[in-house]
Amino acid sequence: MATNDWKNITEGISRLLSKEFGSLVPVYIGEGDYSENQFLKIIPVSNELVERVVSAEFRKYNYNFIFYTMSNTTKLLALTNVFRILSRLESLIANKRTFSVGILDAINGSLESYEIDESDAYDFIVTMNFSCGYLSRIN
Repeated sequence: MATNDWKNITEGISRLLSKEFGSLVPVYIGEGDYSENQFLKIIPVSNELVERVVSAEFRKYNYNFIFYTMSNTTKLLALTNVFRILSRLESLIANKRTFSVGILDAINGSLESYEIDESDAYDFIVTMNFSCGYLSRIN
């Protein structure tokens, strides 16, 4: 029976982040126009075959997490908030290296890099590169 690994992994990531941040940072999957003052988008980017055995493939799945924030405070306070959210996210990923994806777990989740940019529409936009591994059965 075929499964949609992209969908399952992406929804697993979304559940993990939504549980951590609740309504403080709404989590969305994919592109779209969102109106909150701060939110996180999960965008699937690519996957690569790491290893193939007779009945399974181990793949690395790559995502962009994009965090948007805007506030009525000074840039310094807004940036302090960005660092607070990033610290929570880094701690969550470091402490929760595996997360549930259906029957199996995605493993070795890591934030590999991030970049903080100022924007006209938002105070700051942070683009993070996240990857995880997943072993899927093949027929």
